[in-house]
Amino acid sequence: MISRKAACAVSPVAVLTKDGDTYTFTMTTSFKTITFSFKLNEEFVEERADGVKVISSRNILRYTKDGDTYTYTSTTAQGKKEVPFKSGVAFDETVAGMKVNTTYTVDGDTITQVQKSDDGVLTITRTFSGNELVVTLKTNKWDGVATRYYKA
Repeated sequence: MISRKAACAVSPVAVLTKDGDTYTFTMTTSFKTITFSFKLNEEFVEERADGVKVISSRNILRYTKDGDTYTYTSTTAQGKKEVPFKSGVAFDETVAGMKVNTTYTVDGDTITQVQKSDDGVLTITRTFSGNELVVTLKTNKWDGVATRYYKA
């Protein structure tokens, strides 16, 4: 039997391949292999880690400013969420059923979001440049950095 410590040390292997205009993502761990295929800018069905199948779709992200208050609006196939905030001012919110303390900081073309909870700290940095958005995610639970690239 594998110990919890050893199981947590096993890193998943993620592979993204392209065949024509179709991409296939495969993630293999010691316990499970997840594979799904998709085309850019098209919805597709994806299975989450908990086994629930969801439709991945294009998100629409928008930041607006009114005085010293910003509003982050996220529109997905699951609905629309608006979060008003002031740069550098912490507030409490519920994300995926978990209570977190969130602080957004706006610095030029970069918006940094720090979420603190009993489970740890998550830092999301969104950097806007022309028609591109680069999003990086870091957590105190992992030494790595996840990066996503978006184009308008």
